[in-house]
Amino acid sequence: MCCQLLDRINSCVWGAGLTALLLFTGLLCFIKLRLYMPRKFAKIFRISLGGAFSKGGGEKLKTLCTALGATMGTGNIVGVCSAIAIGGSGAVFWMWVSGIFGMGTAFTENYLSAKFSKNGAVGASAYLKYGVKSEKLAKLFAASAIFASLGMGSMVQSNTLSEALHTGFDVPGIISGTACAVLVFCIICGGASRLKNASTAIVIPLSALYMALSLIVIAVFYKNIPMVMADVFKNAFNFRAMLGGFASSALGIGLRRGAFSNEAGLGSSPLFHSASSHSEKELGAFAAFEVFVDTVICCTLTALSVLCADKELDVSSAFSAVFENSGKYIVLISLSLFALATILGWSLAAEKSAVFLFGEKAVFPIRLLFSLAVFAGAVYRADTVWVLSDIFNGFMAYPNLFGLLLLYKTIEPLD
Repeated sequence: MCCQLLDRINSCVWGAGLTALLLFTGLLCFIKLRLYMPRKFAKIFRISLGGAFSKGGGEKLKTLCTALGATMGTGNIVGVCSAIAIGGSGAVFWMWVSGIFGMGTAFTENYLSAKFSKNGAVGASAYLKYGVKSEKLAKLFAASAIFASLGMGSMVQSNTLSEALHTGFDVPGIISGTACAVLVFCIICGGASRLKNASTAIVIPLSALYMALSLIVIAVFYKNIPMVMADVFKNAFNFRAMLGGFASSALGIGLRRGAFSNEAGLGSSPLFHSASSHSEKELGAFAAFEVFVDTVICCTLTALSVLCADKELDVSSAFSAVFENSGKYIVLISLSLFALATILGWSLAAEKSAVFLFGEKAVFPIRLLFSLAVFAGAVYRADTVWVLSDIFNGFMAYPNLFGLLLLYKTIEPLD
């Protein structure tokens, strides 16, 4: 009964209205920033990669890795597979749309955050309070961000981590949950510096390894690529399926899982960057680059690996088809570490939102509560955790998108 009620709430929150709002806002920002021009894309990559890997760019690289780690979690592996399982291969196309338009949304969010952040207010809370002049909306967003961090940022990730360790190494959920919660608490209590160092140590080698192995799988089954791509485009526009149920159609599930993966439009990205000191345009470029890497590159590699291998909609099966028994463990370990990186990034979002609402006295309590949520996610039912996370994401998106639509004219495109 409870699950049915949550499903109904989720369908209402993530109905056609929010999906259309995400698309419209992303398209509006995309056009405003002139991202349809290839040279704008090139400049985004040059700013992001040049800034992160230039001499003296160590701090920028750590910030980039922290933000990437927060988004490149289970959504890139489990989320992609579940999207294809529910909405069909056409969901991949709409995840691409979410990623491309999401670049404009993410740029705008971070640009406005850098422009309006002051007096302890960062991210959407800052531009809603000082740009839109609505403290109520700012507080609504901050409260929603805390719930989202406890759901998507901690419980979903620890649930996936726990299941991976149980499947591969028969580790009970209570043990993996306890160990993960204690580790997370120790890292986040060390402040932003320790958190960034931990994220950097995880994200760079893990992302490179996962992408490289995915490319090997795709290369082995390269003959299936034309058929898979044709199927993706064919099923993306199955309007009969949309009429049968929008939420579970390729369009509905693809956009929702795309948003879950890259988080553009939710307002979380500026919170991950809140400890950085980039300029407005530089911060926007970093955020846009992260969305591209997360959704257009990483999610595509996962989707093509699964679809080209023509196995069950499971990355482990696809990897095992090439790497035999090792494939299963590669995926399980990758899932666990991606989940940990996401947990660390979202702890920063929870902390900044709690400080905005309650002041510095909230730092230790929110760190403790966040760590307890990590433990709870490891021992709670996975389907309930995923539905709750979708709901909290939607609650974040509404006030954030409202602020972006009111303020998008104040942003300036890259030169």
